[in-house]
Amino acid sequence: NTDRVDAKLYYQTLPRHYIEALRDGNVTDDKGDILYALWENTGKGAPVPMAGTGISFGAVVMRNDFE
Repeated sequence: NTDRVDAKLYYQTLPRHYIEALRDGNVTDDKGDILYALWENTGKGAPVPMAGTGISFGAVVMRNDFE
């Protein structure tokens, strides 16, 4: 009987709060709105996998003779 654990690490390339801050902070032209629209239309900075690993565990035998 074997169990397995897998873990993956993702990087959020462009989080919502960062894009919104850039959009809201730009008051001189419409480039902030353009950036936000591009971000929305291209996956919203979807997380990118960076690394992954896994480990398998075999059966564990427990003994009751701890005396």
